[in-house]
Amino acid sequence: MIDAVLQHQSEQVEAGSLRQTQFEIAAVAMGDAAMAVDACTVGAYYKVQGFLNRKSLKSVKLRLHVTHISSVID
Repeated sequence: MIDAVLQHQSEQVEAGSLRQTQFEIAAVAMGDAAMAVDACTVGAYYKVQGFLNRKSLKSVKLRLHVTHISSVID
C-alpha cells in the first residue's frame, strides 16, 4: 500500500463560463497500482483512474483509491 497526495489544476466550463480548478487530494494505491505509483516521478503529469471513499468508517474525509495510473506526455 502506498499513500500519496495528488495535485490537479485546470480550466473547466461551468454554465458557459471558464472556471479555474485547483486542488490536492489524498490518495492510496494497492497491488499493481501501488507499484505503478511508486515508479512515478514527483512533478510529472499522470492520468489517474480510481474511486472515492471515506478514509475510514467514521471519517468524513475523502481519499482517492487509485486503480490505474499512466504517464501523460506534456
